[in-house]
Amino acid sequence: MSLLHNIFTRLTRHLDENNQGYFDHMMDAWKFASRSGLASVGFFVHGVFPFAFEHTGSGLVGELHSDIQEKLNKVRVESTL
Repeated sequence: MSLLHNIFTRLTRHLDENNQGYFDHMMDAWKFASRSGLASVGFFVHGVFPFAFEHTGSGLVGELHSDIQEKLNKVRVESTL
């Protein structure tokens, strides 16, 4: 089996498991990455200036966790239909 075929098989399997097309999946991943980045900046600044962004990082991580869980639950429900 060629390397390209193996990559394509893994890619399509993951997208099928998540009921998403390539670009929908990419946009979701990029949104999660940007929100994670913002949380990281909040944590970093808070580490230097403890009075700044006291709840920003943890709030963003909590929201991100909830959004990912909601998405996973939606995929699980759709896969049983």
